[in-house]
Amino acid sequence: MSAKVISWSVEEPRLSFKPRPALFALVPRYPLGQAPRVKLFAFSLIAFALSAPAVQARLGETEPELIQRFGAGEPRAPFFPGSRHLVFIKQGFVIDVALIDGTSQMELYSLYNQRSDAVLDGDKVRELLGVEDQGHRWSPVATDEDNKWIRDDGAVAFFNRTNQTFSAETRTYLERESAFTHPRQPSLDGF
Repeated sequence: MSAKVISWSVEEPRLSFKPRPALFALVPRYPLGQAPRVKLFAFSLIAFALSAPAVQARLGETEPELIQRFGAGEPRAPFFPGSRHLVFIKQGFVIDVALIDGTSQMELYSLYNQRSDAVLDGDKVRELLGVEDQGHRWSPVATDEDNKWIRDDGAVAFFNRTNQTFSAETRTYLERESAFTHPRQPSLDGF
């Protein structure tokens, strides 16, 4: 009788990883069911950004940029010498824009014919402040009648609840307007 020799060998289990294509190397793998929600969220965010109302002008825009955003503006008498005044009507709003040295330095939003679907409320004002921030920060200032904000570069914004108007004015506009409305008085010093 011959003896059978039985040998056992235990091998370490080997883990095998399939290399991912380089295109997907940075894309995390989501548990089943989450990927569609992420895609839906991304799509919704993009759709919202593209469908946001184009009623906002932006301080610092040039006249061609304003015309591209709103269509042809109607020229009006300038607010003061050296400025150009354009009026646009878009989505129930009248947007008065003062251009100085070719760029928008003051924008005044008001309702056009008090349309029922156009509203200038707190949400719209916050949206306009966000559009007009240009990378700066607005800080609220306490006032009696109007809401007022000052930007860290000296620009000012006002919301008049009674008249339903919102305006944003750069420091350049404020200085030029002040020089025009309050000219220096001749001095009698030295006489």
